[in-house]
Amino acid sequence: MLMAFYVYRPSDKKPSVTLTQDPEYKVMFPGESVSFSCNIKVSSGWKYQWYKDGKHLGHSKKTYPVKSIETTSGGLYKCEVQRGTDEVVTYSSQPIPLKVEGEKLLTSSKHLFEVRRPVTLSCVMDGSSDWKYTWYKDGQEVQKTPDNALSFDRDASRLNITSASSLNRGQYNCSAKLKSRSVSSTLSSGLTLSVYGKI
Repeated sequence: MLMAFYVYRPSDKKPSVTLTQDPEYKVMFPGESVSFSCNIKVSSGWKYQWYKDGKHLGHSKKTYPVKSIETTSGGLYKCEVQRGTDEVVTYSSQPIPLKVEGEKLLTSSKHLFEVRRPVTLSCVMDGSSDWKYTWYKDGQEVQKTPDNALSFDRDASRLNITSASSLNRGQYNCSAKLKSRSVSSTLSSGLTLSVYGKI
């Protein structure tokens, strides 16, 4: 039986180090998970080093997992491979940016409204247009009314009140769910709506 062995020498052509991301989403959201894999096709026995934004991550395995992503997880990830004792050789991958989005923003042009005036509240999540929103008033989910006095736009990112009254006073919050992935936001900060004037 004929057997062949390949022994890597520092004088050989520089090997390619490939960094891959799984899943390959361009934008990730808090709560999701992602893993990076460092691959080199030359021989074996390589040691792995991981970096984020140039800082060493203290991880030495071929795969680097990021579980339950936070906004601080975003950054530029890179791996290095090393081998040798007397003569250490090191090769680096091209970096991969991890972009983390998903900050909720509950907005209104103002918090104080005159009675019978229209009111529009907006809830915005960064990073995708594929969010479905849910609204809450004083902790209870807000429902559309049959007469459209209270309604939503198509994805419920806007809550519309056609004619403000004392019944609309209270604290409003919103949350969002990404329709194409299993991602749900936490509850937004509250916005207190005040209505003044006589009916």
